Amino acid sequence: MLDIISLRRTTVILHVLLFLIVASSALTYWPVASYALNGHWHPEYYKLSSYISLVPFWQKTLKDLFALCLLIGSLSFASTRRKDDFWVPDLNISYVLCFAVLGLAIARSVTSELGLSTILMSLRPIVFTVSILVFCHRHLNLSYLRAVLEATNIVAVIQVIYALLQRQSAFANNGVSWLSRGIIRSVGTFTEPNSMALFLALIFYVNLYILPWNKGRYILLLACSIGIFLTDSRAALAVICLLIIEKLVLAMSHSSSSRGSQPLVLILLLFLPVFTFLVMQQINATTARGANSLTYGGRLEIIQGYLGEVGIVALSFGQYLGFGSNIIQTVQSGTAHGSTFFLADSTWASLLSQFGLLGLFLAVRIFYLVWKSPQLVNGEEMIMHHSTNLLHQRIGFLTYFFFASSTIILFEFYAVLPLFLSLLFALRPSILPDANASMYA
Repeated sequence: MLDIISLRRTTVILHVLLFLIVASSALTYWPVASYALNGHWHPEYYKLSSYISLVPFWQKTLKDLFALCLLIGSLSFASTRRKDDFWVPDLNISYVLCFAVLGLAIARSVTSELGLSTILMSLRPIVFTVSILVFCHRHLNLSYLRAVLEATNIVAVIQVIYALLQRQSAFANNGVSWLSRGIIRSVGTFTEPNSMALFLALIFYVNLYILPWNKGRYILLLACSIGIFLTDSRAALAVICLLIIEKLVLAMSHSSSSRGSQPLVLILLLFLPVFTFLVMQQINATTARGANSLTYGGRLEIIQGYLGEVGIVALSFGQYLGFGSNIIQTVQSGTAHGSTFFLADSTWASLLSQFGLLGLFLAVRIFYLVWKSPQLVNGEEMIMHHSTNLLHQRIGFLTYFFFASSTIILFEFYAVLPLFLSLLFALRPSILPDANASMYA
C-alpha cells in the first residue's frame, strides 16, 4: 500500500511540474503585456525588444528550471509505468542517431568562436525536449494528464482576455477596427501572434476531441476562436476550421450509417477535399497579409528558393555539412531571396536547413515509431478515450501537427511542446494490461 501511495505521489509531483512548464512558458511575458496596455498598446508591440527586456532573466529561464527539475525527477524516481513497451529496438536506434547528429552540431559549436554562454543557450531547447520525452516514457499517466489539460484551460482564458484588451487598446489609441485583419495582431502574454494562436488552437483541439464533453466546452471553444481571430493567424484558423469540418463529417456519417444512407457518406468524403480547399482559400483571403495567395507569407517561397540554391550534399546533411554548425540560429548566412539569413519559420524548413534530409528523416521516423507503438492502459486511464473515437482524436492531432509544424518551430515552442509530446504518447493505440497493471494507474 505504501508503494502505491508513493508511486501516486511521484506521479502527481511530476505532472504538476509539467503544468508549471506550460504555464510559465505561456505567462512569461504577462507583466510585459500589462505594462504595454497601461502605456497604450503599440501596434508593433511583439517586435519591440525594449518590452521584452523588462522581464528579469530568472523569470525568462523559469521554464527551463522546471524542465530541468522534471528531467531529474523523471530519472531519479522509479518508473511509474508497468512496462515501457514502446522502447523497441528501432526506436532506440533512431534516438542514438539523433543524439549523434546533435552531438556533432554541439561539437562544431564548441570548436567555433562561440562563447560559452551562447553554447549553453543552444543546449536549452535540447534539455527541454529531452526532459519531456523522458517524462512521457517513464511517468505519463492519462488521468493526471487530463487534470493538466483542464488547468491549462485557465491559462488559455488569460490569453483570450489579453487578446481582447490589446485589440480594445488598438481600437481606442490607433483607430483600428475590431474586425481588422493583418494590421494589428494580438499576442496575449506571448511575444509573437502565431505562438499564441497555435497555443489556443491546441487548447481548442483538446476541448473538442480529448476532454469529456459538456456544454461549458462551447464557451471555451468560442473564446479560443475569438482569440485566434484577433491574432490573424491563418494556420490556427485553418486548424480550428478543419477540426470542426471533421467533427461535422463524423456526426453526419454516423447519422447516415444509422439510417443506412451509405451513398451520402461517400459523397461527403468525395467533396471533403474540395470543400477544405475552398475554406483554406477563404481564410487566406480574409487577411491583408494573404494577398489572395496560398503561398504568400514566405514559407513555401523560402523552401523553394533553398532547394534551388543548395547542393545535394548540403541538402542531405545540412547547410554546413556538420548538421547545423551553429544550432542556436535557424540557418546562418542563407542566400534565399538575397537575404543575409534564411528565415525558416517552420519546423520542416528548420530541420531541412539545419540537419538536411537525414535529420528530417530521423525526426519523422521517431514521430512515427512513437505514434504507432501500443501502450498499456487500464480503466482509469481510458477516461480520455470515452468521449470520442480514438481514430478521430488521432486525425485531429495530425491536422494540428501538420499546420503547426508548417508555421512555427516546435523545437523552440515551449508553451505547446510539453502538451504536444504528451498527447503524442497519450494517443497511441491501446492494449489491455495484465492483472497487476492497475496498481500503476
